Order: sequence, then structure tokens, then C-alpha cells
Amino acid sequence: MNDLEGKVPQIEGNFTALSLVSLIQGISANKRMLITLFSIDGNEGRLYFENSRIVGAFVGEELVGKKAFFRMIEWEDARFQAYDITDIDRSRFNIDLEVSHLLLEGLRQKDEKAKIKKRILPIYKITRGEGDFDLNDKEQELYSLIPGDGIFVNTLVNLTSMTDWEAYTNLSSLMIKRAIVFIKIKTLVIDDSEFMTKILRDILENLYKDVLIIKTLKTGEEAIKLIDSPELKVRPDLVFTDIVMEGTSGMEVIKAARNQEPAILTIAVTSLQREMKDILDAGANYLHKNWITRDNIGEIMSDLVERTICGEVGVIGGETYIKSAVS
Repeated sequence: MNDLEGKVPQIEGNFTALSLVSLIQGISANKRMLITLFSIDGNEGRLYFENSRIVGAFVGEELVGKKAFFRMIEWEDARFQAYDITDIDRSRFNIDLEVSHLLLEGLRQKDEKAKIKKRILPIYKITRGEGDFDLNDKEQELYSLIPGDGIFVNTLVNLTSMTDWEAYTNLSSLMIKRAIVFIKIKTLVIDDSEFMTKILRDILENLYKDVLIIKTLKTGEEAIKLIDSPELKVRPDLVFTDIVMEGTSGMEVIKAARNQEPAILTIAVTSLQREMKDILDAGANYLHKNWITRDNIGEIMSDLVERTICGEVGVIGGETYIKSAVS
């Protein structure tokens, strides 16, 4: 999108001082305007206004229309920039609801989605149940998108054109009908230090004993054999890897994991701060070994795992977040 080339924002600020709803109500009378939004975890959204109406919404290039708008309405701590524009490409038009109705529906779906997500978390992995099921059209759409080796709930929600609330509502119905089954996330921990692998394993099992199945290895060579395995049953879903190891390095493990289709979610565990940029550029997340001694390591680790599964790449446990995939 090149709508903003050479333009200077007319208004900018942070949602801690001004909610998205208040912002929309305050500027929607402008003839044509574009608001760009940046969430704390690096996602970017855009809202197009024309004649007091929101006519288009995007989160990245993947989420569009009501789905994108309802996702943005959940961003509670975000930056925004508002631009006056002279024209809007018709390809940007994907919303036909009045602003008041859009806001009310977005807030309603936000509240209802929060209730359902207590039963079906975004980081859960699901596969199809066995048998024949009486499914409605929306349930069938979700059911047909689930691959044989399973899929993370968050990934499935992003794949469908349904709004998040619609997707979670139908996933809940599929769960009641036993048409979906929750499966454990195959997690690989690699470090040439047995002490470190034990610490990581203990932390993960304490946090996710009913969600993860964990295997530990001492070398990158062993890890890559599993990662490259044609057997989907043994290939990991989530990898924690040390970086500096004898023989095959953690960066080689990350490359092998990210080269899979789909890419395997990967978290580097290291004490070398200078490697951070290379790790992030490779598409992996990052955990500094010094953080493991913190009192709030459980909070740091759960944040790390959940953001990684939801596609958010950044430095977890510190202050920095960078541009990521959609969540």
C-alpha cells in the first residue's frame, strides 16, 4: 500500500490516552482520512474513512474488512497516526456498515470472544475427530481447513474469513459435537547442557503439563534429523534451541526449522545479546538465559510461548517488540 507516500500525519498519539472508539468518533466526520495503527507487539492496521464512514480495514495484508476492524478494537495499548488523503482506491473498500453499528458489534464480539477463549485458547492445537458429524456451513468451513496433522487454533482463526468471534463460536460448537480433538504440542528442547535442558523442561511442564509433550536433545545434529523427518508424527511443532553448541549451531537448527512447510515455531535460548538481531531476522523468537533466574520466569515463559505460537516475533521478557506476523 502506497497511500501515505510523502504524507505527514495530521494527528498522532497513543491509545493509553485515547481509545480507538473515541478516536473514531472524534475524526469520522472528516471527508477522507486514513488511520494507521501499531499494536505493542508490532502488528499494523489501517482504517479508511470516507464521508463519515469507515469504508475499509486491514491488519497487514492478510486480515480485511470486519475481521480486521474487530481485531484492532481489541488493541488496548497501541500507537496511531491519522492522515488526510485526497482519494481512496476502490480496492480498499471492504466495509459497508455504519460506524455506530460497526463499533457496537465490534465491542459485543470482543466481550463474547473473551468468554469463549477461556475454553479454547489460541495456543491450543486441534485435529479432526473421527466419525460423521452434523455440521452447519460455518462449522464445515472450519472443519475442512484443519489438516490431518492438526493446526493451532490461532492459525485456523486467521485462515478463515469469519470474524474472530464467529470462528471461536463455531470452534466451541465443533468441540461440543466432538468434531475436533485437542492434541499435545510436540516440543523439542536442545542444549548441550543437561542442567539447562532440565530447567527448561521443568518450567514448561509446570506451565503446560496438559498442553505440551516435551523431548530433550543435546546436539543440533539430532535436532535437525527430527525437524527434517518425513514422519509428521515425530516432527516437532515448537523448538527451543541453544545457539552456541559443538558441531551444528542453534542458528542452523533455526534455519532448518523455518525452512519447513509450514515453518516450525522456534525460540532461541542464549546468553549472547549480540546474536539477538540475527535470531529475530531468522524468524525465531528469543529468550535470554539470564531471564531464567527471574522470579517471574513463569510469566515470561508463558508470554514467550503464546506470542510465538500466535506469530509474534520479538524480545520477550524485556522492553522491545518488533514487527511480526498477524495475531
